[in-house]
Amino acid sequence: MSKSIEEILEEREWNYYFDVDTKVTIDNNTNPPDDPIKSFYPYNLKSLVGKEGIVKKVGWDIHAFGRGKSYNMDVEFDGKIYTQIPAYYLKEYNNK
Repeated sequence: MSKSIEEILEEREWNYYFDVDTKVTIDNNTNPPDDPIKSFYPYNLKSLVGKEGIVKKVGWDIHAFGRGKSYNMDVEFDGKIYTQIPAYYLKEYNNK
C-alpha cells in the first residue's frame, strides 16, 4: 500500500535532508507546487520532477525543541540554482 501525501510529508518534516553533492530530484508523490504565481516559490517545482539535481547548500529555517530541524536546500538543476526548496519535496535521484 502506498503512503498518502500527508504521511510522506509528516515523515519528512523534521530531520530529513541530503548532504551537499547528493544527487536528488523533486518527488512527485509530495505534490510540489506547479504555479509560481500561487506558490511561495518563484519557479515551477513540478517541471523538475524526475530531473537530476545536485544539492549545493543545506540550511534550516525552523528548529523545534524535541522535534529537530526542518531543512531547506539549494539545488542545481541543468546549471541553474533553485533556492530554499523544502527537503520534503526531494528524494534521492535514481536514474534507473
